[in-house]
Amino acid sequence: MPCENAAQSNDYFEFIGEYSGVLDYVKEEFNTECITVIDQRFAIAYVKKNGRTSIYGQNYPYNTIPRCFGLMDTQMLEDVGVAQVRRSTLDLYGNGVLVGMIDTGIDYEHPAFRYEDGSSKIYSLWDQTIEGNPEDTFLGYGTEYTKEQIEEALKSDVPQQKVPSKDESGHGTFLAGLIAGNEDNETGFSGIAPNAGLIVVKLRKAKDYLKEYYCIDPKYEAYAETDIMLAVHYIDHIAEQLQRPIVIFLGIGTNLASHLGTGPLDQYLSGRAMLRGVAVVTSAGNEGQARHHYSGQVSQNDEKVEVKVGESEYGFAMELWGLAPNRYYVDIESPSGQKTGRIQGGLSGQRYVTFLLEKNKADRRILYGRYICRSSSYRYEISKSGTRNLEHLRQ
Repeated sequence: MPCENAAQSNDYFEFIGEYSGVLDYVKEEFNTECITVIDQRFAIAYVKKNGRTSIYGQNYPYNTIPRCFGLMDTQMLEDVGVAQVRRSTLDLYGNGVLVGMIDTGIDYEHPAFRYEDGSSKIYSLWDQTIEGNPEDTFLGYGTEYTKEQIEEALKSDVPQQKVPSKDESGHGTFLAGLIAGNEDNETGFSGIAPNAGLIVVKLRKAKDYLKEYYCIDPKYEAYAETDIMLAVHYIDHIAEQLQRPIVIFLGIGTNLASHLGTGPLDQYLSGRAMLRGVAVVTSAGNEGQARHHYSGQVSQNDEKVEVKVGESEYGFAMELWGLAPNRYYVDIESPSGQKTGRIQGGLSGQRYVTFLLEKNKADRRILYGRYICRSSSYRYEISKSGTRNLEHLRQ
């Protein structure tokens, strides 16, 4: 079986291929036979690195490069109105419904995730971080644990010997508790839908080359769009087997892409949400007034924008989104006054710049509106032809 370990190997780059039912298109576009199909529109392509350490300088279309996602949190029951609904006569406690959790895993031993008879609320758990036999796993990597295996582990003296899946950060357990944790009359706590069942996917961390591409500090947790899409596919598969309605929940988010629902994961989730018996819930708005976004209008063919970056920052990625058919150019000025000169967009607009007085480097790669930098503080002069509005300039 060719490249059977490609998904879990660090010897491969991962890309998102979009096609129209003819898988050969994806194979030809990425020149690889290593493909994992998600549905009739999207597939994951695994491309051998062959000694390359990054995807810089390679002409891959914008939407094929997986975005990185970070962790997000939620608010309490009263804030979202759940308690008020509970006090009505609707009796909405999640009976018969499954919730698919895509996050950092779950503490399956916690009593909040057991029914009154002691059985586990977790109907299936796919841990992408535990390497198993690729032939025995649903999507070629990670390890799957069934409800029966989890309940057998719970009966043993050392559950982790039978099901060695942990939630090291606690983020996934926290959110699963808010959604489906048991009612506790002594503490006054209750999950939103305490009678719901759970399908859990513990995401593996994004590969190093992808975090480096987006200038993400290696010590921070980040998760790849490819693994998230496959997690949704897995949850759909289990829910279909169990013939239950499913709520797909993602406690993760990203600054990347247009925010218009045009990314591969956005479109995939939108397609799932249209199906009967499927609901999709995602996090949004956690950054509040952090001022990580900018919106403005380019007047008189140019606009100056100052981007402040802390001295201890590992780096940052910025994307510029404007309205077609205008063409945009960027001129970057460092705090000391050094300028890059006009850099055009498109595949030809790639430039590597070293700011001598700041003693740092900047990758000024402009690919479909993406600007990737490592820096301290810069001023960007944005020029365009025409007078239409600049839609987004995001750090």
